[in-house]
This record gives sequence, structure tokens and C-alpha cells, in this order.
Amino acid sequence: MCGLATMNYLVSTLSSIQTRGDDVFTTALYLVNRLYRETTRTSSRAVEARSPTLHVPRIDDVENAMHVMEAAATREAPVLDAAATSDERGLTVFIANRSLDEPLSVTVTGLPGDGVATLRRLAGPSPYARNDVGQELLGLTTEELSASKGRLEVTLPPATVAVLTGD
Repeated sequence: MCGLATMNYLVSTLSSIQTRGDDVFTTALYLVNRLYRETTRTSSRAVEARSPTLHVPRIDDVENAMHVMEAAATREAPVLDAAATSDERGLTVFIANRSLDEPLSVTVTGLPGDGVATLRRLAGPSPYARNDVGQELLGLTTEELSASKGRLEVTLPPATVAVLTGD
């Protein structure tokens, strides 16, 4: 239990807005939190996500240091992570490509009929890009996509967090 509390403390104290002297910059954490805060709707929706898996290597010394058994073992995990929320206006689908080096094609169904859906995503020049004072490499991009019969295809670049909204 102590290890889990330590891990929670570490995650909770990572600063999403950082300063250096009088300068300020936002981190990927800030941008993802902003993206989710601006697009989350009132009700959870069931999601069926099927994708290939990727190999997650063992993280040495985690078991002893943090008492987290899952990180201490080699395992396979889905490349696609997905969740959804809805309200009377429409549907929001949160999708992430966990692969660091391969794009992922995703088919989204259940959108409200024909029309435009908005894809917003965290974007940068590489999966390892980060913002710093005077160097804003990460940002949120917006793209309009056409849904047909409540369905659309989207390709996510490697290491992408995205939100698809349909109203």
C-alpha cells in the first residue's frame, strides 16, 4: 500500500505548467488534461476496442521499490486504448496509440449519423518531444473529418493521444 501511495504522490505532483525564472511553459500533461477537460461529456459509454498488441518489457527493480507486481513482469498490452462519453448533444471518443514507432488505423462507429466529426490531438515532431521556455514543440491540433452512417476511419501517428467528437 505504501508503494502505491508513493506512486500516486509522484504522479499528482508532476507539474503541468512549469516555470523557469519569469518564463512559463506547458507540458504534455497540461495539454492532455486540457483536451480531456474540454471534451468530456456527462455519461460514460461502453467501448469495444480491438487492436494488435505490443510487448511491454519488464521494468527492473519496480517490484522491490514500488511493490507493483504488474510492472515487474513482461506482458503484452493492446496498442489501442479507448474510452467514450456522451450527452444529449453527441459522443466523444478518447483514443490513444501506444506504439512509439508505428501509426495505427482506427475505425470509429456509433457517431451520430452523417456529418462532420472533430479530431483534436496532441501533436509534436516526435514521441519524445517536449516543451520548454521559448520552445513550444507540443500543441493541440484540430482536424474536421467526415463521418458516413456514424462511422469514420482515422490514422493515429505513433504515441498519439486524441479525442474525436461528433455532435
